[in-house]
Amino acid sequence: MDTQDDNLISVKVSSDRLEATLTVMPGIDRNYVNSDVVLAKAVAQAIQTGSALTKRISEALIAFGDYDLVERGAFQYVIAKGQASEDGQDSQFTLETELAVIQQLSKKRALQAEKDTKADEDDEHLDHRERSVIMVVKAGQRLGQIKHATDGIDGTDVCGNTISAKPGVQASLQFDSQSIECHDNGAVIAKIAGQLLLEGDSAHINPTLVINEYVDYSTGNIDFPGKVEVFEGIRDCFEVVSGQSITVSGLVEAADLVAARDIELHGGISGRDKGTLHAGRDIHAHYLNAAVCKVGRDLIVEKEICDCTVVVTGSVRSPSSRIMGGHVSVLGTCECWQVGSEAGAHTILSLGRADALDGLVRDTLKLIGKLSAKAAKAKAQMQELNDNPEASSLKAEMMTSLKFEASEAESKKKPLMAALEGTYKLIEEKSEPTLTVQGLLCQGSEIRAGGHKAVFTQSIQGPLTIRLDEIGEMVCVDLKSGSVTPVKNMAKLSPDESSFSRQELPAGLRKAA
Repeated sequence: MDTQDDNLISVKVSSDRLEATLTVMPGIDRNYVNSDVVLAKAVAQAIQTGSALTKRISEALIAFGDYDLVERGAFQYVIAKGQASEDGQDSQFTLETELAVIQQLSKKRALQAEKDTKADEDDEHLDHRERSVIMVVKAGQRLGQIKHATDGIDGTDVCGNTISAKPGVQASLQFDSQSIECHDNGAVIAKIAGQLLLEGDSAHINPTLVINEYVDYSTGNIDFPGKVEVFEGIRDCFEVVSGQSITVSGLVEAADLVAARDIELHGGISGRDKGTLHAGRDIHAHYLNAAVCKVGRDLIVEKEICDCTVVVTGSVRSPSSRIMGGHVSVLGTCECWQVGSEAGAHTILSLGRADALDGLVRDTLKLIGKLSAKAAKAKAQMQELNDNPEASSLKAEMMTSLKFEASEAESKKKPLMAALEGTYKLIEEKSEPTLTVQGLLCQGSEIRAGGHKAVFTQSIQGPLTIRLDEIGEMVCVDLKSGSVTPVKNMAKLSPDESSFSRQELPAGLRKAA
C-alpha cells in the first residue's frame, strides 16, 4: 500500500451524520481508487454497510472514471445518505375567519388608541362605528379548529443510528368547559351566547359583555345577546343593543340604546335631541336630557327629565325628579317632585295614554260615527217615504236601496265595535291616569287626560294629585287637606285632538278611571 495514495483518498461524515462523502485528491494513483479501498474507508467511519452503500460506491467509481483531477481539482461524491428526523408539529388553535378578522381589528384599534384616530387612513370609506372589535358568538356557533400536537418521525444517520424526532408541544390554551365544547375532531363550539375572550392561556365565553372604557371608535357599535356593562360612557352616535339589559356607569351622549329588558344609567343621557333609549322593561336613570325614551314598563329618574319625549307603558315612579320641558306620556300612574319650571318651560304630561292605541281608538270612533250617521240618514229617509201615502214602483225601489244602505252601515260597525272594545279594554287594564306632584306644578304646564288638555294658569303647591273623577273630568286633590278642585278652575281646558274623550265611547264601554 502506498501511504501517499492512501492519504489522498478519504470518506468523511457530515456534522449532522446524514451524509458520507468520498473525496479523492489530485496526484493519487487512479488504480488505487477501487471499491475495496472505498469500502474500507467507509467501514473505518462506521458507515452502515449493505446493498445501498455498495451501489453508491459503484456509482461513485463510474463518475470518477470520467473525472479529470488535474483540471477540476478534488473529486467528491456522496456515497451514503441518512434519513433526517421530522419533528412533531405543535398543537394550534385557529379561529374561524370572521372571528380572526375581528381579533386582528381589535389589535389594530388598540395600537391606534393612543393616536385617538377615528378611522384608518386607508379605509376612510368604511363606517368604523359598524366595525365592532368584540367577538360576539351565538350558542352552537363554530369558534375554530384545534390541530393536535404530533409525535414526529425518527430519522437514521449514515451509521444506522436512530435520530430521535422532537415531539410537538401541546398548546397551553385551556377552554372553559362550561361555555365551550371541544369535539374529538378538533372542532371548537360555543355552548352559550356571549363574548369570546382569549386571555393568556385560557379561552371562555362571558355571557355578560363588560366594557371598561367608553363605547367609541375603539369598540365600534355593540350588538350583544346578553347583558352589557359599560364602566365609562357612550360617545355620540354609537349604538348599544342588548338581548337582556344595559348598565352604564358614566355619561351617555347622543347615542342609541336598545335593551330587551332594562336600562340602568348611573349617570344619565345628554341626548341633544338625537339620543334614544328603548327598554322592554324598566329604565332607571340619574337624569334624562333631550332624549327620546320608550319604556315597556316603569321609569325611575332621580334628578330630572328635561326636554325629553318619553313614552311609558307602565308608570313613572320618580318622586324626587323634576319634569321640565318636553312631552311625557304615561299609561299608568305618574309621580314626580315638579312638573314644568318657574321659568315657563313648556311641559306636556299625558296621563293614561298609550299613543298608538289611543290613536286607534280615536280613528275607530270617528269611523263608527260616520257609519252611524250614514245608517241614521238612511233610516230617516225611509221614514219619510213611509209617511208618504203615495205608492209607486220608484218608492219601492228607493226603500230597498235605503234598507240595504242602512244594513250595510250597521254590519260594518259590528267588527269595528268589537275591535274598539278589545283595544279600549287593553288600555283600561293598564291605564291609571293619575299624576302625583310632591313639590310644585308650575304655571304653563299642560296636562292631558280623558280626551282633554289643561294648561295651568297658576302654579300649585304640592303634594297634590290630578286624576279623573267618576264622570271622566280632571280634578285636583290636595293631599294634605283632601280637598278636591275641578282642574277647569285653575287651568284652561280644551279638547285633546291627539286622543279621545271617554264621553265619546259607546255607553257600554264608558268606565270611570
